Amino acid sequence: MKASETELIHQSLLQAGLLPLYNDDDPRNSVHVIQAAYRGGSRLFEFTNRSTTALEVFREISPEIHATCPGIILGAGSIRNVDEAIAFHELGAAFLVSPALQEPVISYAIQHSCYVIPGAATLTEVLRAQQLGARLVKLFPAHLLGGPSFVSAIKAPCPDLLLMASGGVENTESNLKEWFRAGVACVGMGSGLFRREMIAAKDWVGIEQATRRAIANIQKVKNG
Repeated sequence: MKASETELIHQSLLQAGLLPLYNDDDPRNSVHVIQAAYRGGSRLFEFTNRSTTALEVFREISPEIHATCPGIILGAGSIRNVDEAIAFHELGAAFLVSPALQEPVISYAIQHSCYVIPGAATLTEVLRAQQLGARLVKLFPAHLLGGPSFVSAIKAPCPDLLLMASGGVENTESNLKEWFRAGVACVGMGSGLFRREMIAAKDWVGIEQATRRAIANIQKVKNG
């Protein structure tokens, strides 16, 4: 990946303010969910490595997603070690997201010019991730770390930090306003967008609408 491509991912994340994330053992469900989010306006998507079949599902769906969703930036999340980083990157993951601070994953990504969003739960971990070259750091699980007040607290001495809240973010204007006013650059949303009952009912239109609503709420908050 060229430096211009990692810069495109970085700027796209900051502009959108939203990174949808999802995992399903059923490749067809995965394709429908990603396509619905795309129709709802999202051009970024994180397929999470949360099952034993995740790599194979990613391998299967990636060509179809890129063929049917022009311009989509498809990455892989829940990357816990460098072996997983290598496997998903070699299958074309445009970016890698970790749930925790895994220094070998960051090092691999930086060495291979792959955009990386490491996870962190303390200011020390956030600063270490930044020191290693991460431009955006994921706070996870954000709602259990203290929510927006935690973001405000660590941004006070370090206002230059670019943070993504993930975990417990709700798809409401009031909740999103709290996070962005506290200082996050973007949010990761999974169950807040893709509710189990919607998947079970194969309500792809509902997922499209939920994504569109989240994007509209975020842009309203950011521009308000």
